[in-house]
Amino acid sequence: MRVLKVSRRAGGSRPAIEFRLHAHLTVVRGLDDHDRSWLVDTIGRLDGARSADVDGEIESSGILLPLDLESLDLLGVGGASDAVLDVARLVPPDDHREPPGHAEAPGEGNPPEGDAAEVVAPEPVTADPEPDPPAATRTTALQLRIESLRGRRQELEQLAGDIDVADLSGVAAALTAFDEAPALVPKGEAGVLADAWHDLEKDRKGLALGTTEEESAAIEAVRRAEDAVAAAEDELSRPHLDEDMVARIEAAHAAYIEASDKVDRRFGGGRARRQLAEAEAEEEQLLNGVGFDSWVDYLMSASKRTDDPEMTAEHAALEAAREELAVCRAELDAIPGAVGRRHRRARLEQSESELVSRVEAVLGREPTGEGVEADLRAITAPYEPVAEVAGLTAALIGAGLDDATSDIPESRLADKARQILASNARAERRRAELVAAIDALGEALTVLEAAAAEGRSDVPEMPRLPDMAEPPVAFVDVVESSAPMDTYESAEAAATAATPEAPPDESGEGTGAAEPEGSEDIASEDVAPEDAEPVRSFRDRHELVDAMHWEAMVAIAGARADGPAGQLPVVLDDPFAVLDPDESVDLMSRLVRLTDHVQMIVVTDRPEVADWAAAVGDEHAAILEVAR
Repeated sequence: MRVLKVSRRAGGSRPAIEFRLHAHLTVVRGLDDHDRSWLVDTIGRLDGARSADVDGEIESSGILLPLDLESLDLLGVGGASDAVLDVARLVPPDDHREPPGHAEAPGEGNPPEGDAAEVVAPEPVTADPEPDPPAATRTTALQLRIESLRGRRQELEQLAGDIDVADLSGVAAALTAFDEAPALVPKGEAGVLADAWHDLEKDRKGLALGTTEEESAAIEAVRRAEDAVAAAEDELSRPHLDEDMVARIEAAHAAYIEASDKVDRRFGGGRARRQLAEAEAEEEQLLNGVGFDSWVDYLMSASKRTDDPEMTAEHAALEAAREELAVCRAELDAIPGAVGRRHRRARLEQSESELVSRVEAVLGREPTGEGVEADLRAITAPYEPVAEVAGLTAALIGAGLDDATSDIPESRLADKARQILASNARAERRRAELVAAIDALGEALTVLEAAAAEGRSDVPEMPRLPDMAEPPVAFVDVVESSAPMDTYESAEAAATAATPEAPPDESGEGTGAAEPEGSEDIASEDVAPEDAEPVRSFRDRHELVDAMHWEAMVAIAGARADGPAGQLPVVLDDPFAVLDPDESVDLMSRLVRLTDHVQMIVVTDRPEVADWAAAVGDEHAAILEVAR
């Protein structure tokens, strides 16, 4: 777990303050005592009670969470932690803990007695060495790796179980329907008529494609025969003119001609025009009464009617036309499929007749040409997605997201749904990544446990685990590679072999090995007596840095949460008071390699530490200067 941001809310006389921390190493300078104490306690001693006046952001296993009580409980940081490293914690006491297996040599820690003039290396221990513990009781590298991976799998399983992924397929479908709704729709009946006209044209084309040239010619012959029958019937329907009717019509026409001549004369006046209008009306009345539209129409048929009172010729023409029509229809029906197509054609013609009048009323013109459908669809109005909004609301409520629909305008409902779907998708991807990491850990543990069952102690070569599956801190490897026992023993051996015995003091008692040069600086004026006293047991300055390094690693290894948080951030609260500048840099140079696994926050005003951090580079370190 890493703390990426921490801020204190303003309260009382203390202003608000915010720190944006580096994920690896941050050196903080310029804090007063109050702010220093607040920052050290907030990060180095995480617990729920300290989060009351704190805002911030933390990251764990790639998941960003707010720095609050709920997040800390989720990550298993329920109780107060202590990851603060200061002088008192890093400098071992006078009777400091010996590394495991360290045996004190005879006379070690006591000044030599007598006239001894030189330091003699201690005699080797002649006692039989204790036998190594049985293999079953030794903690091997393989066992450590197995336990580390088991713990990581448990952490990831808890994280995966805490990620809530809902089935929002209904919400997604409803949102798709909302997004695909048209902005404009045909206004009123225009859309219905456009669809009907489209279907009519489609049926026409389909019928035309199924009609052969032979059938088309036969259809044309039937139409001509039908026109001939209609003309013969019309001719026969005209009334018979007797001599009296003929005389009246011709007299009326003569009166019309005479009145027309009078109107055309130079002195024709209103009386002449009235006479012309009366003559024209009388003629029109007589002609319409016997079925003629005009005088010309009368002239073309009057002679035949008067010559043939029985209209024998008209009857014969009609009969001949009907016989021709029957022959044409028979020839058409003889073509395969023609009868069915004729019925379809009749239905289409009837539908067209009914549709044309409705389309004409909407367009305001006769529907001709190929642009009728387009003209109808151009008559539009804004679409109101009432049904789509209702469907989206119902989908959200059905998914248990009632809160998403309350007190929110319909115009923002779709945006809210998109946010919910995006958040759910991120959670789903994250859980999938966790499941994949858990599966990889399971496969790795199967191999490792099989190796352990075979009695192996070393870790076999295996494929690299996903980054998420790897435990955050491999402190077992770090601590073992540091070889603390060797460090202690080699330092003591070097000091014993290289340092001459000091001469007796004024009391005549030997003082043991001479104090190394510079040792007087260990108990500097910056260190309280109680802080300086423990340091006097160290043979040289190198041993002091080694011991502080070892204590720091032990403390860091113990700064872990029981839950998914794993390794907690560590705060170094100016542990450099007993060190000179070079030693401070030496200590930090040793610890910095742990920052790939552990976040460190160093609170100090020591300039050499800030200079060293600047040299480390922005990728691994940051320096925060707080203006007082």
